[in-house]
Amino acid sequence: AIDDRHVYIGDYAGWLYALDRNDGRLVWQRRLGGSIGSSPVLWQGRLYVGVETRDPDGFLACLDANTSEEIFE
Repeated sequence: AIDDRHVYIGDYAGWLYALDRNDGRLVWQRRLGGSIGSSPVLWQGRLYVGVETRDPDGFLACLDANTSEEIFE
């Protein structure tokens, strides 16, 4: 996902990253679970991302796009 300031990327190790859109600098990172199972979706300043886990099978996480603060899981 991309907004005016950041690029948001998840990986198979369960990390979600926000990179500065202009220079690629790491803005924040957050470990969410087993692996990021979907591309992040950005809506009204919130990131929604599917996270895969071993048990039971995963969850939807919602984070503040600017701070990485978890809104719900």
